[in-house]
Amino acid sequence: AAAAAAAEASRMENSAALAAVGKKAAAVAPAAVATAVGAAVGLAAGEVAAAIVSAVSLVADNTAVFAVLVAAAVLAAALLVVGVFVVSAAVGNTAAAVELGAVTAAAAAAGPAAAAA
Repeated sequence: AAAAAAAEASRMENSAALAAVGKKAAAVAPAAVATAVGAAVGLAAGEVAAAIVSAVSLVADNTAVFAVLVAAAVLAAALLVVGVFVVSAAVGNTAAAVELGAVTAAAAAAGPAAAAA
């Protein structure tokens, strides 16, 4: 009887200890779950933020490249206009020089003829 009573007391003691552990686990579990959820949400938010920063950076880089390309195109167009103007002026000046040379030659040829007449 004494052994049975001791076994019963031991079982009751173990039950009480298990109940205490269960209560402690039940108290800690919500905080642990909240911590895990918070960490997962924080990680996801960090990933989203990193993706947004990366996208903004990519857009900024592409915008800078686009601005450089536009500036180069504008410069090329300006140089083309200047080149056309310079070539046109050179052709015009050459034609004027040829015409002036022809007039001068005609005047030089007409001078002695007029003096001889």
